Amino acid sequence: MKRKNYIKVNSIRTIKKALPRFFSLMIMSMLGVFTFSGLQATAPDMLKTLDCYLDEFNTYDIKLISTMGLEEEDINAIQTIEGIETVEGSYSKDVLMKKGDNEFVVNVSSMPKDLNKIELLEGCLPEQENEIVVEENMITKNDLKIGDTITLDDEIFHNQDMKIVGTVKSSLYFNNTTVGQDRGNTSIGAGKINYYTYTLSTNFDQEYYSAIYLTVDNAKETITSSEEYISLIEAVTAKLEDIKEEREDARYNNIYNEANDEITEKENKLKKELSDAKKKLDEAKKELDSGKKKLDTAASGLKTFKKQLDSAKTQLDEANKQLTASKAQLDSLKNLMSKEEYNYAVTQYNQGLAEYKSNLAKYQTNFAKYNASNKEYQTNLKNYNTNLAKYEDALNEYNQNKKEAEEKISDAKKKLQDIEHPTWYIYNRTDYSTYSDYIDDTNSITNLSKLFPTVFFAVAILVSLISMNRMVEEDRLEIGTLKSLGFSNNKIMSKYLLFSFLATITGSIIGSLLGLTLIPLLIFSIYGILFTIPNFQFTLNLNMTLLSFIIVTICVCGTTVITVYKVLKEKPSELMRPKAPKNGKRVILEKIKIIWNHINFSKKVTIRNLFRYKKRVIVTVVGIAGCTALMLCGFGIRDAIVDIADMQYNQTYKFDASVYTNNLNEDKMKEIFSNEYITQVTPLQAISAEVKDIDVSLFITKDSKELSNIVNLIDRESREIIEPVANKVIITDKLADLANLNVGDTIEVIDVNNNTYQYEISGIVKNYLGHFIYMTEETYEKFGKEYKSNMVYINTKEITAEETQNISEELLKNDEIINVSFKTSLMASADNMLKSLNKVVAILILLAAMLAFVVLYNLSNINIAERKREISTLKVLGFYDKEVDNYITKETVILTIIGITIGLVAGFYLTKIVISTVEIEKARFIYDIKPLSYLFATALSGIFTFIVNIITHFQLKKIDMIESLKSVE
Repeated sequence: MKRKNYIKVNSIRTIKKALPRFFSLMIMSMLGVFTFSGLQATAPDMLKTLDCYLDEFNTYDIKLISTMGLEEEDINAIQTIEGIETVEGSYSKDVLMKKGDNEFVVNVSSMPKDLNKIELLEGCLPEQENEIVVEENMITKNDLKIGDTITLDDEIFHNQDMKIVGTVKSSLYFNNTTVGQDRGNTSIGAGKINYYTYTLSTNFDQEYYSAIYLTVDNAKETITSSEEYISLIEAVTAKLEDIKEEREDARYNNIYNEANDEITEKENKLKKELSDAKKKLDEAKKELDSGKKKLDTAASGLKTFKKQLDSAKTQLDEANKQLTASKAQLDSLKNLMSKEEYNYAVTQYNQGLAEYKSNLAKYQTNFAKYNASNKEYQTNLKNYNTNLAKYEDALNEYNQNKKEAEEKISDAKKKLQDIEHPTWYIYNRTDYSTYSDYIDDTNSITNLSKLFPTVFFAVAILVSLISMNRMVEEDRLEIGTLKSLGFSNNKIMSKYLLFSFLATITGSIIGSLLGLTLIPLLIFSIYGILFTIPNFQFTLNLNMTLLSFIIVTICVCGTTVITVYKVLKEKPSELMRPKAPKNGKRVILEKIKIIWNHINFSKKVTIRNLFRYKKRVIVTVVGIAGCTALMLCGFGIRDAIVDIADMQYNQTYKFDASVYTNNLNEDKMKEIFSNEYITQVTPLQAISAEVKDIDVSLFITKDSKELSNIVNLIDRESREIIEPVANKVIITDKLADLANLNVGDTIEVIDVNNNTYQYEISGIVKNYLGHFIYMTEETYEKFGKEYKSNMVYINTKEITAEETQNISEELLKNDEIINVSFKTSLMASADNMLKSLNKVVAILILLAAMLAFVVLYNLSNINIAERKREISTLKVLGFYDKEVDNYITKETVILTIIGITIGLVAGFYLTKIVISTVEIEKARFIYDIKPLSYLFATALSGIFTFIVNIITHFQLKKIDMIESLKSVE
């Protein structure tokens, strides 16, 4: 055989001869690379999967909504901003629907054109205004089918009876509905949107957009939530902020001018109507005045006429009286008068009588005329009085209408002045809770990938060190022979490097292939509990894969170089002699005679061996300790998250439900919350703000008593209940840590209008979800702000889920109630957020357990291999198999106990480090490991020790005593 090929051939033979050792190094390398590459690839793969899914359907990067809607002019203004790719407006309306006994809220949106495209699952898309597509979940949960008709009971729709023509899926909603339906909040129904639907935009009788969506140039070329992506979004957001005030003013002016024009139009119309009515009244008054004048003239004429008639009547009566007297006189003088005189007198009498009769006839004629004129006058007077009454009624009605019209115009003008200034709200993807939860979960996995593999690699170094050390010790004679034959140290070194490198590279390749595929896919499938994102995307991160190869190669091959180099420094003559066994030395325990004299021989040998093989003992203890620490860490992470929802909603919070309101007054509040199941009502003002770019909520109550009705303010140091101090605030502990604040420091708060306020911190309290600042009304109004309650926390009796639903529905019937959330749903949401991370921890525990088993098995094999002569001697001396087992396994058990003890201590501190690393920003993990977790970690290590001891038993029985006792010379 050629000299230059000898090393290569010998290396291959060594692999065959030491196949278990080769496999142990390979498996150690595989586990290290498997864990490192898999965990490192998981977060990028999950982000890539989400990014591809959102890009496929052209999902928005930024979303705009306004308190008064958005106009086409807003879209035109946005399109002029540099860096914006696509802009699209959308109509939307929440509608309360009933199906049998079920009542649910449906969000109806206009069909998207370019952005937020929807995926058709079944049927077809709407083509007519009376057609609608719904999410599949709405079909399955409400016994509906394609072709059914549903009613949208809202005047905003031209067509309210809608035919279901298909089912769709939207990239705007990718949470798993089997866990929870995160479709957003609403002010109707039970306060939650249950399903989303789409119809044609022409079916909306709406002049303004509900929202405007936009995408950013080059955003699709970056991974969502990456620094590059965030930088692009922030740059465009800043430009939107620049036009925000201008567009708000423009919208306000449009609304104001439109309302003002409508008021002016109505005012002019009313003025014209009043003017026309006044004109008619004036004409009627003029006619009445003219009639009155005629009546007065007629009355005056009648009065004169009547006076003349009365005078004539008096004259007639006098004439009649005179005629009667003359007639009597004639009758009495008839005999005394001559005929001539008498005839003359009669003639005079007759003339007088004729004149009387003539005057009487005239009088009667005039009297008849008078009566006729008087009757006509009375009729005219009656008509006049009737018309006057009508006029007065019309005048009163006119005055009343005028007053009402003036009041309406005045109220309208007052309301015009009370029109609130519209506010733009600029959101990005992170403001969607499902998206932010997804990103938080990937961040947690990224943090885990930095710590767990480190321990794996550390254990690999130790195991590799003792494995290669044993291999080199076994080959001392061969190494000495090769040196004597003139082989260089490098040539000899290459044999062992090739052995370790082949084991390492083989394990690394297998580990990377399995890690890059299995772990990401497995973890992503676990997150399928929360998210429904199809088409998982694998990414090959060559840098991280190569890094894992380099790390494990340095760990294994580096220890090989150190071990072989130490032997190569010796002379060939020394190497070709068998290495003297370690001298037996007295142990410290032997000096304690009381104890040592009561220990039997077998135990004394075990104790001496433990002190004799220090390197193996140290590596075994460290290996088991490392694996135990990893397992305890996994259980500890589970403990850190499993009780968060309970700690927050049952121990920190004291309320049963939170209710968002529209500035209720005290009387109205008592009326609305008079339900028999509600036992306590506590109003407060909740405000969103920022502290050093951290989203926080300000909770302001009337006084400290009301605050104590809502939350237990438990000091994070003393664990005692504290109360607010005048003109100071209390903050939660996670906020204090993130902002690096302590009691006595000043916290700077920036509200939604970019106003800055500074408060002194009087206390820091325990909290587990979210960031809060607590203060009283007195502290809040210190800066001239006015306290206005916009939220109410309520406590209830013990109620069923049905009663909870009924309370929500009853409250939301009031226009003043915006949203109702019971803590049961809040707890479920928090549990869902943390549930997936809990299952990822289970994978890590499994990997740590596998590592523990490999370490124990490997170290056990090394122990047996280097002590074959010793074991064979014991067998020759007559030791039974059980006694030989006890001789070896007793050491393993003792080392396991020591390793577990050290591992539990190390695991305690490792868990704290890991928890602080994987802890998401909006949650405070619990840093207490439960006793059961210590028990589980101990039990797993004990079980693996037991299994390895069983395997060791059969290996010990297979030892060939004659072959082992042959002279090495």
